[in-house]
Amino acid sequence: MQELHVNGTPTNCILNQGDVISLDCLGDQRTEFRWLDGFTVNGDVSLLRDPSSTGTKWRVWSHPGSCSISLESLGHIPGKKWLHGNAQDGTVRLEATSANHPDTKWSVVLTDGRYSFFSQSSVAGDKRWLDGVTISGKVVLQPAIQGYSGTQWNVVFR
Repeated sequence: MQELHVNGTPTNCILNQGDVISLDCLGDQRTEFRWLDGFTVNGDVSLLRDPSSTGTKWRVWSHPGSCSISLESLGHIPGKKWLHGNAQDGTVRLEATSANHPDTKWSVVLTDGRYSFFSQSSVAGDKRWLDGVTISGKVVLQPAIQGYSGTQWNVVFR
């Protein structure tokens, strides 16, 4: 994938090393399921109603020399921490791997104040865009941004 830029700036400059953020899904069906949450005990990733859960806070890890980041769940229970996307089956979960594992790397696109996250999964497949399904609270990967309103996110800096 080519480097992604916003107004000529590499996107990894938008979210910086050490930033603590929460991701608010902007799906067009606004329900109570909005906040990206990582449950560190079993690795589940879903949308939650309440942004005060520790699993809705994420630390940004940047990768110098590339336009990618990794997101570490700050859930208070020890366990799986790294947001992981599988491009083949479209699953999103937490893994115990490190920020340097290819499946925990994400590119960020900023369009009209809305963020989208592209999985750099090492697994072959076309499902790459982080999508929050606000009707059910599920989080999956989709093949495109267009047609999937849950691929748009608001980033709240903590």
